[in-house]
Amino acid sequence: MQFCRRKLAGFPVLLEIDNAEKARSLLKLMDALEDLDDVQSVTANFEMTEELMLLTVDS
Repeated sequence: MQFCRRKLAGFPVLLEIDNAEKARSLLKLMDALEDLDDVQSVTANFEMTEELMLLTVDS
C-alpha cells in the first residue's frame, strides 16, 4: 500500500466580509473545521471590520 502526502495550496484571494450574516457563517465554518480530528490547521484570508467581529463574538 502506498501513501502519498501532498500539501494543498490555493490561490490567494482576499474575502471582504461586509455583513453580520456572512461574518457569523465564516467564523462558524472555521470553528467547525478546527474541531475536526483530521484537521491540523485552518487558515483564512479575509477582512472584517471590528464592529462585525464584535457582533459575531457577542452572538
